[in-house]
Amino acid sequence: MLHVEYHHEDGTIELLNIPITQTPENDILRIANIADPENYEIITKNNEKPKYVDGESLILHLTIEENVKRDINVFQQIGSVLHKQLMFSLKSKFIDKQYINLFIEYGGVLKLFDSIAQSEGNTQSYALNALLVLMSDETGFNAVIQWEHASDILYSLLTKDTAATISRQAAEICTVLTTFCGSDGIEEAAGNFATKNGKRKFENLVELALSGDIQTSENAMLLIDSLMIGETKETIILLIKEFDVLNKLKSCNSEIIQRCLKNINTEIVGETGKTKKGWDDLKLLRPEMNEVENERILLEKEYNKLYNELKQLKEKERIIKSDTVMKNTQIKKLEEEEKELNNKSILIEEKMNSILEYPSRETMINEIKSNKKIIDSFEFERTLLKNKLADMEIREKPQIQIEDEITNVFDEQLTNPPPPPPLMQGKGPINVEGKHCVEGYLRNAFVLLQSRINVLLLLKSINGENRDVDEQTMTIVMNIIKRANLKDYENITSIQEYSTLDQYALKILKEPFISQKIQITIQCNQVHNKLDDLLTPLRTIDAACNAVRKSSALKPVLATLLNIGNFVNSGCSQLERADGFGMEILPLLKFIGSSQTYAEFLTTSVDVKSVETELKVCCDVNDDLQNVVNSLKQTETSIVGINKIYADMISSGNNFDSIKKEIEIITKKSRSYLQKASQTEKLFKETLFFFTADENASNIYTTLTFFGIFAEFITALTLAARVEERRQKIINEELKTNSYAPGSNEDPMTQIIAQLKSGQIGKQMLKK
Repeated sequence: MLHVEYHHEDGTIELLNIPITQTPENDILRIANIADPENYEIITKNNEKPKYVDGESLILHLTIEENVKRDINVFQQIGSVLHKQLMFSLKSKFIDKQYINLFIEYGGVLKLFDSIAQSEGNTQSYALNALLVLMSDETGFNAVIQWEHASDILYSLLTKDTAATISRQAAEICTVLTTFCGSDGIEEAAGNFATKNGKRKFENLVELALSGDIQTSENAMLLIDSLMIGETKETIILLIKEFDVLNKLKSCNSEIIQRCLKNINTEIVGETGKTKKGWDDLKLLRPEMNEVENERILLEKEYNKLYNELKQLKEKERIIKSDTVMKNTQIKKLEEEEKELNNKSILIEEKMNSILEYPSRETMINEIKSNKKIIDSFEFERTLLKNKLADMEIREKPQIQIEDEITNVFDEQLTNPPPPPPLMQGKGPINVEGKHCVEGYLRNAFVLLQSRINVLLLLKSINGENRDVDEQTMTIVMNIIKRANLKDYENITSIQEYSTLDQYALKILKEPFISQKIQITIQCNQVHNKLDDLLTPLRTIDAACNAVRKSSALKPVLATLLNIGNFVNSGCSQLERADGFGMEILPLLKFIGSSQTYAEFLTTSVDVKSVETELKVCCDVNDDLQNVVNSLKQTETSIVGINKIYADMISSGNNFDSIKKEIEIITKKSRSYLQKASQTEKLFKETLFFFTADENASNIYTTLTFFGIFAEFITALTLAARVEERRQKIINEELKTNSYAPGSNEDPMTQIIAQLKSGQIGKQMLKK
């Protein structure tokens, strides 16, 4: 028997038990009712090709390419529930490198920015989160910065009228773009925004820094600090003085804000305490001179390193040549000894032939054997030396080639020095105090990470002592650890001799089990967030069930409908009395607006405002209960994976009490939510039976369809009440002017309704 998990497009999982036949793949697709098998794939849980053996656990799901295509189509439905769900799930999908490449290939980056520009609320926040995760990948980052309108869309969100969560995320992304790509794009976007909205350049950014939200102010100040270059700096300083930013934020307890204020104050006030009047040409050129000097020092060190390597290679060449000469001399000597032995053997043979009386047979055999052993031993040594000489000649050629290549590279670096790294362009003097052990991409990444968070706070969060670090920061650290070779830093004992940035990096890279701890932290945060998102629909469904069961205003509505049916059918001999009706009758009441008599009767017979108030919660049910339960079960699977990683860590003999406590917290939380979901499911089934008297009603109605009936009913009834209210107002005005004449023109239905209101039995009226 094969155990197959069928992952549907809506995220639900269906378990299938498939008997093993000669064509198991076709059987799985047939039982799962797959209409387009070319878009699906079957793999094991280890992402391997299945063997189709008894007891094997398999997964049936869409191929990554098809998944990307369908996600791209959902981008067209901005404002829909599917589009909101896609924005929420993109941050987890962007963990897959293959998904990112296909997403970029099918134009997903443009679609994502359209969603950021046109969405609102949580959907817009989810889209910005997804963009941050995409930019943490190198390919995704390059795709984002190549789109020319990215800075305009992101900068347009940096206003005090924008929601704090949105503006905070937009400021963070703009800081990343400024740090890695320079400030030109953000400056141009600020100019376009100022022209469009009639404001001064960067005025909205300074206002955002004074918004009052700590995290938003931190991100805004980091962006302002990164823009303090050239003419932009003078513009920002004028705005900071005008809005009195230094005094207003002086009392803020944020370490990041205080550091940014210190940097800005240094630019405004000189060492003597007098305000700077401006930058002259020499001061503008001094940072570039420092950069050139730093690059010269680096090139000189590289030159010395290559020169020493060249000397070592020449010494090796000399040793190899001397060894080759010595081996050739030994081979010649052995060849001469071989010739002497051959001559001796010939003489011995001639002497034996000249003797009349031959020695005994045993004597001759022993003598021949002794001579043959000597000859064989010399022949063996000669062959061995020849093989060693051949090996040395083979090794000598690559050494000479390596020497030539190093010489060529050294000459090329002297004539054409490489360009400075991206972070050195347009920045101030680089701190070269202390040794460097982190270079290239990792160094740039640690620069960004150091500007985001303190290392002690980060390590406490990684060790499970707090949850103060956001998921994006943890993702950046995880990508850094994946790129870094941790073995290169194991032998570093003292970190005090390194620069400040390298000390910051070494504290993270030398943390024991850093990769496993970060993985557990990220997954625990994802489980917490997912459980918090699932609690709201559970509470909403609970409230809706209690509302429809305990509503005092709903009972008169249902009784009125039953009385109408009983009265109408009572005059027909071929029909039984209307002793009840199905829930599906409620949405049909939306047509009461087309007949003023129906509207008058219903809206005056029931308390419309009470119905709308008591059943309003039915309109808030936007999630299917079964999907919520399945999502909670998926969190259980994630917790199992977290426990496996933790088990591997404690197998080394160490104790991780904080991490263990965090795992126990999410485990208890997940189980309590599953228990809450079970109670909600039971309450929903009881509610269905209360209204339908059918134990199998849960097979017909989902939470969305059942409460959708009540939501549609409330909308129709409220609309009819408003129409009837306007009609009665018109009639009252006509009565005042004597232009309305009721009486003989009333239709039969109006007269039937009058009979119902008076409680009379009007069977004869039905004949009309």
